[in-house]
Amino acid sequence: MSDYEFSSTVRQLIQQLEEVSEDYWADILPSPIDSLVSSFVQVIIEATEEDRLTLQSFLDRRAQMTLLAFADRMTMLSLYFAP
Repeated sequence: MSDYEFSSTVRQLIQQLEEVSEDYWADILPSPIDSLVSSFVQVIIEATEEDRLTLQSFLDRRAQMTLLAFADRMTMLSLYFAP
């Protein structure tokens, strides 16, 4: 992914994260929003360390809270499917 494509993709995903309702944490499991957040997490995983630092500077409080809620939600979901 070129720098331009990375930046464009990240900005689009962050804009969508910023629009997620504060009630996302309490949504049903799984939620359609989980796929959006999962896409963002995949971008983070594939990013270079430098890109991750840049990416962090783009995140506002709402996007940060959405990512934290996603972590909690995925933990709860994994417990549901645990043997």
